[in-house]
Amino acid sequence: MATSEGRTETSGQRDDSGQNPARKQDNGAGCLKCGDNCPGLQLHEWRNCCTQCKCRREDHDVFSRDVTTLFEKLQISQDTPVAKGYAWVPPGISSMDKLEEYMNALPDDRVPRIGTPGERARQRNLVLQLPLQDFDEAFCGSELTDQERRDFKLFRQKRDYQSYGMGTVKESIEQDMKCNKCEGTIPEGSIAVFTSHTGPDVCWHPGCFCCSTCQIHLVDLLYFYRSSSIYCGRHYGESLHPRCYGCDEVKRI
Repeated sequence: MATSEGRTETSGQRDDSGQNPARKQDNGAGCLKCGDNCPGLQLHEWRNCCTQCKCRREDHDVFSRDVTTLFEKLQISQDTPVAKGYAWVPPGISSMDKLEEYMNALPDDRVPRIGTPGERARQRNLVLQLPLQDFDEAFCGSELTDQERRDFKLFRQKRDYQSYGMGTVKESIEQDMKCNKCEGTIPEGSIAVFTSHTGPDVCWHPGCFCCSTCQIHLVDLLYFYRSSSIYCGRHYGESLHPRCYGCDEVKRI
């Protein structure tokens, strides 16, 4: 977690190049923007960019390792069954008809069908919406001071225990309801998304379940609640503290 007082380095927890070993595990990942023009990710010592092509880390193929780490941190099972060629399905869907109703309610480029732009959008949004450096100090660009480590722990605890949640899909609502985002009507018998933070009287069209800041669909229904709004992990952090553009870490002032 960056601070306004600058960065400190502790060589004992760095390798010979001065880089955090956890961050180096990404090195070599292909760039999704540059293709063969980038020989593979070489992550800057502390900036969130590749020294080879200058694209940001999340523009590289770092999805698999990121998701495994994130799901462990958030205690999310990775055993969700894949149905009819989808890379992810919402928990609790009881039939293929309801699954198709849910998927049809999403924007076309957000439907996580395997081998489509929707699957790639899901992969990118998991990395973008849930930045690893917000969840594990091992992925911060520089060694944290003791005070930064305490601040980071408090930030994580408040987020994980008070604000974090996963939207719940209700297959058939009992009456007409108003979507909390677009304010349009969700007809009785339709599918809708609810959250534990907002209760049974607030719901969304599946395609409207978006971050209040970036307005991008909340990947895998993962959200963070603050001041009557839902956010992706990235913008929840930024609602509390500014984020450094260089290292992509939230900043304590």
